[in-house]
Amino acid sequence: MAEVDSIEHGSLLDEDTARLMVTKGTWLVPTIYTVEQAVETGVSGMTPAMLEKARALLKMRRAGFETAVRSGVRMVYGVDAEPEVAAKEFGALVRYGLTPLQTVQAATVNAAEMLGIQTGAIEPGRFADIIAVDGDPLQDIRTMERVRFVMKGGEVVKQL
Repeated sequence: MAEVDSIEHGSLLDEDTARLMVTKGTWLVPTIYTVEQAVETGVSGMTPAMLEKARALLKMRRAGFETAVRSGVRMVYGVDAEPEVAAKEFGALVRYGLTPLQTVQAATVNAAEMLGIQTGAIEPGRFADIIAVDGDPLQDIRTMERVRFVMKGGEVVKQL
């Protein structure tokens, strides 16, 4: 029998599926903001019928997400968005029911675990992927939208 490591979007997630995901250790990558953005901005080419369908989908996604949170489904941060708006997923995850800490963990340690990447320590001789933000994301998750420093593989690639 094939195993499923993750479910992307999970728009129609119900109680039975959430319980099965917890039992099997299946991750949920909800990718909320993409649909929110489409509804907010009326993406070019969306007909009124498509916009109405997107609004209905958001309601189903919220209900499914709340079910996942109540059931203890493990979450991973993921987006289907342009880099300049990708960080808005942090706020969406908090609005839908994760704590700021759970949201940061979804983007860091949970994502690494799902991908089978061992996380470690920040110390000399190690390669590091690190970001620094302007503020405390546990107090205001939107802080994650203001990245000031990026280190990839031990090399600084962005510094403001």
